[in-house]
Amino acid sequence: MFWFKEFVSYFKKTARLKIAYVIPNLGFYNTIQPSSRIRVFDVINMLRYSDTFHVSLYNPLLKYNVLIFQKKFDNKAYLFAKKQKKKGVKIILDINVNYYNPNSNIIETQQHKDIIRFTNLCDYIISSSDYISNYINTILPKKNIVTIYESINNKYFKQSKILNNNIRTLIWSGYSVKAKEFLLIKNVLEELYTRYKFKLIIVAEKYINLDIDIPIEFIKYSEKNIVSTLLKGDIFIAPRDMTEEYNLGHSFTKIGVAMALGLPVIASPVPSYLKSPAIFCKNEKEWYNNLSTILAGDFNFKIISKQGIEYCKKYYSYDVIKAEYNNFFQEIIS
Repeated sequence: MFWFKEFVSYFKKTARLKIAYVIPNLGFYNTIQPSSRIRVFDVINMLRYSDTFHVSLYNPLLKYNVLIFQKKFDNKAYLFAKKQKKKGVKIILDINVNYYNPNSNIIETQQHKDIIRFTNLCDYIISSSDYISNYINTILPKKNIVTIYESINNKYFKQSKILNNNIRTLIWSGYSVKAKEFLLIKNVLEELYTRYKFKLIIVAEKYINLDIDIPIEFIKYSEKNIVSTLLKGDIFIAPRDMTEEYNLGHSFTKIGVAMALGLPVIASPVPSYLKSPAIFCKNEKEWYNNLSTILAGDFNFKIISKQGIEYCKKYYSYDVIKAEYNNFFQEIIS
């Protein structure tokens, strides 16, 4: 039934622009890689009823005007894109990680070489953060770059945390490999626990054993249940190693989904977070002071909660991001 609908939609005479996404791995909505879910599946759903654009996953049986390679730029993707471009197809790279910076300890040398080569082939680049866009513009100033933020699913705006000043549960969500960044504030958490007896909830795709002497509850990540899971926390916490170049390009999504639920957020100053009403900590001292004040109940959490929800709606709601994609695809037509 899905493919039948896609074919019917594809052949609508009014759809002047046929757009397809090429993604790293196929899968179901609730199990697909988060970046593909947000930057591909959700975008397809946003524009499903457009009379101007037909947007779908790539189907080798159909022809397209535009191919968008979402976080896919290896040699196989490059050769395929090059072949398609010779046929007159517009090639776009959609990227949410700063693979362009060779100084990162996380980005592999081959990944950096591959993305530079692929970007030189592209007609446009879509990035998820202003930081990445500015970085690309610095090293490849002639490329056409547009920043389109990651949308926050409407489900995050349908419920909100009922807050009081008795903050006793910190919560974090992300890939297990990144939970190790809690070790940056290990001493802070252990010292504050002796005074406030809070607990930390870790939400990840698999269990990770953190060497921190405080109570930690592990919850396996489930996209289907993520709203109810996040609402188990009183405040969302997001420490990052800001000396690692890789972390500077991160999108707003990690703290955005929690903020949209009305959870107060305390985080490292990732560039994409800075305009939001999160509480920022640049070093261990600031983490200690801010967490101590929060756990003591000396913040007006209702105001912070309301400001966070309004901020997310203003910049990251479906309607806002849908308009950004509409404008961008209209630009391609014109």
